[in-house]
Amino acid sequence: MALENQPSLILLDIKMPKMDGLTVIQELRKDDWGKKVPVIILTNLNPSDEITNNISKNSPAYFLLKASISLDDLIEKIEETLDNPAQT
Repeated sequence: MALENQPSLILLDIKMPKMDGLTVIQELRKDDWGKKVPVIILTNLNPSDEITNNISKNSPAYFLLKASISLDDLIEKIEETLDNPAQT
């Protein structure tokens, strides 16, 4: 759906019912548009070495823990990412 609609930003969880977020971001990064779209990982999974390594290879704008971030902070990160798309 993201490849078809090409949003300006993607908020992505790691644990999802049909396809996990790590697979989604890997698939996105195979596409020319998907290589550049900013992705913010927002999850409650604690980052393990495996998760962190897989995520960092795919250049997310941020990796945020849901339990540790307020809605205001999330909005700030979204605005910051949209204002500076070159950071991804």
